[in-house]
Amino acid sequence: MSETARRALPDRTWVLDDLVEHAGIRAAIAVSGDGMLLVKNAALDRADAERWAAVSAPLQSCARHGMEPLGYPTGGFEQVMVQHARGFQLLQPFGEESYLVLVTEADADLGVVATEMQATAQRLGQEMGTAARTAAGNRP
Repeated sequence: MSETARRALPDRTWVLDDLVEHAGIRAAIAVSGDGMLLVKNAALDRADAERWAAVSAPLQSCARHGMEPLGYPTGGFEQVMVQHARGFQLLQPFGEESYLVLVTEADADLGVVATEMQATAQRLGQEMGTAARTAAGNRP
């Protein structure tokens, strides 16, 4: 997505602000497949969010293509979780080549976080004009 196209998108900060109000979720961004920041929660510094978006792109690329040698289709992944000493980073696709990325506290209830993340991914898909993936990874 070009910088001009990204700037033309309506502000969807409120969607991610709703998400980070849940216990244990520290920050969230929406990212294009090429690593461009689409949306961030309001409290997150823009420079930090853009850097986080850029470093998240290889993570989603590995998830999309990592199982191809075993005959799995590209883009069939539903979620990526990286455990850090201070929390978790979760990444989930939504819409066309877009990803929701969030960071949690170490003691976050990951079941609740995953449920909220799924609902937010669907909302972002609706708000940004692209269909969200179903639980099986297919588009409706």
